[in-house]
Amino acid sequence: NVGAGLGLTITRQIIQNHAGTIDAQSVPNKETVFTVRIPINSSNS
Repeated sequence: NVGAGLGLTITRQIIQNHAGTIDAQSVPNKETVFTVRIPINSSNS
């Protein structure tokens, strides 16, 4: 399936709005692992 490619863009914006980070590690043709970190106490609250 081919998508519009907006999923990661929207996800990144939501994570940044919560003072978080997203990281991706990929093994070509095998797997991609995304790590999302969102602090419990954000300075944006």
